[in-house]
Amino acid sequence: MGGAIAVVASNAPMGWQLELDQLMGLVSAEGFEAGRQWCEANIEMVEAAAYPFSKKVINAWVASRAATLITDGVRLNCINPGPTDTAMMPHFLEFAGEIDAFVGPIRRRSTPQEQAWPLVFLNSPRSSYVNAEALVTDGGFFGAVQSGQLDLSQLFAAPDTNET
Repeated sequence: MGGAIAVVASNAPMGWQLELDQLMGLVSAEGFEAGRQWCEANIEMVEAAAYPFSKKVINAWVASRAATLITDGVRLNCINPGPTDTAMMPHFLEFAGEIDAFVGPIRRRSTPQEQAWPLVFLNSPRSSYVNAEALVTDGGFFGAVQSGQLDLSQLFAAPDTNET
């Protein structure tokens, strides 16, 4: 018995680990109804930013579930891509507006193929000792934020309306 599963989250939930205690309530819910009840009881967390919240939950689920699946020989990992030119991107842009500020130092969106290769690697025997990994595949955006080369407060700053 054995195998590998790699799922796709996003780099949108940076810092999800800081909310792990809260997220575990949903991740460990027994069944759909219990999960729905958790979401209703924590509606402010769910509705504040539904997309990043869903990606936080994926990361928390991978971190949690990987520890139990590995005992059956199944590795579980995920990737956290930055903006990627997929069929969803036009709809995402319509909803979210500017997204290219999040491409980081690489200064372009990734291609679906560039996101597929890390998935192939995570599912291959070459990564046989990689488990519960949240692999950031965002062209260096997260690294630039962590090292202070990109300031998130500047990305999210409101435009100055007092300009003359």
